[in-house]
Amino acid sequence: MLEFLCGVVRRRQKDETEEDDRLQVQACQALAEIGRVVPSARSTIQPVLIQALDPESGKGLLARWSPTATKSDAVRAAICTTLGQIGDTEAAEALIKMTKDKSPLLRERAARALRQFQDRLSRRT
Repeated sequence: MLEFLCGVVRRRQKDETEEDDRLQVQACQALAEIGRVVPSARSTIQPVLIQALDPESGKGLLARWSPTATKSDAVRAAICTTLGQIGDTEAAEALIKMTKDKSPLLRERAARALRQFQDRLSRRT
């Protein structure tokens, strides 16, 4: 199940098309639930989400990633929310970067996810 859900959200290569946005958003919600219930799964989930979130990462890698198969703002916002709920400091770094995105929706969702991340940290101490 985890592999399937990560596969739905993962970044697409040059010759692949994106999954339906609604399916990707639902997969993000399911991954957040899995990450909360099974903390060990976070190490599998987080790298997939971070890579899918940032269309700029991996440029120049022999044109491996498709410039046309980028995530919609709604999917990227769902990824931000998931990272805020289950991510670690590496996720926080990706979220900080997204607070400077051109999309107002993404900037707002990344800021909200960072607040969730900070709230989780403060409850641990």
